[in-house]
Formats: sequence, C-alpha cells, structure tokens
Amino acid sequence: MSVGQILQVTGFVIGVCCAFSVALIVLAKLRRGRAGVRSGALLAPYRRALIAVASGEDDDGQAKAALEAVPAPTWGRLRASVLAFLPKVRGAPAEDLSELLRSHGDIEGALRRLTSQSGARRARAVYAAVLENVGYRQATAWWRLEGWWDHDPARLRRRDPAGERSAWGGVDD
Repeated sequence: MSVGQILQVTGFVIGVCCAFSVALIVLAKLRRGRAGVRSGALLAPYRRALIAVASGEDDDGQAKAALEAVPAPTWGRLRASVLAFLPKVRGAPAEDLSELLRSHGDIEGALRRLTSQSGARRARAVYAAVLENVGYRQATAWWRLEGWWDHDPARLRRRDPAGERSAWGGVDD
C-alpha cells in the first residue's frame, strides 16, 4: 500500500466519522426539541395553577388542589418547575409549594436518599439539596469570591535559587 492510498483511506474514514458525528448531533437535537415540545404540551394545563400558587394568588385553593391531583408521570416533569419557584418565593406561597412537594412524596424521598446506605445516592441527594436549591450561579459566585479572598500574588511569583523572579515559580529561560 502506498502513502497516497493510506491518505485516501484515512481521509475517507475521517469523512465518514465526521458525517456520522453530524448526523448524531442532528438526531439528538431533533429528539430533544420534540421532547421539549411534548413536555411543554403536557405541562401547559398546570402552568396557570403553578403561577397562581407561586404568586400567592390562590385564595380559594383550587390551583393548589389541581396541582395536588397531578398524575405521577406528569408530576415528574412538573417537579422541576415547582423547585425552580421555591427559592424565589417567601411566606405562604413557599409553604404551599412545600406542601405540594410533601403531598407528592418528594420530601420523604429526599430524606430517604440522604439516609441511604449507598454513598452515591447520598452524594446525589446532597448535590440536589445544596446546588439545586442554592443555584449553580450563586455557588460559582461563592467559589469565585473564595478564590479572590485567598488570592495571594506573592504565591504566584517566587524567587528561584539564582535570585531572579519568575512568573510562576519556575526558572526563567
């Protein structure tokens, strides 16, 4: 086999891999888009009730009752929206959202996962309890603040044995 033939075969294989990767990405995006539309259609009847409960305008309790009657498969998708509202509200709406979570067994499930014998299950429960409720942006802001607080420029610039200053503690060339 000559070098030219090897390059042709290699180019063909790379082309096929690229085409396969593009096709896989397109299929994944189409599937995710369809799932999002399907999920939106599934949750549409409950959106007004959730907003009424979260805003505290559910005086007669009908919206809360409608959300408590949500079937389990639908609640699995609606749970994320309820959890997204929870850190943003205070007072009676927060209590109502917490009661919704309790009525669907989410709080007991979280406590079960926190006391599980499986270390992985406990770690996921702690992650869900901390990062999902605090929020990823707030957590990264805290980590950045810690990094800024602990930042010491003198640690980055050290003297090498010859007495010269180097940028990262190494010897300058």
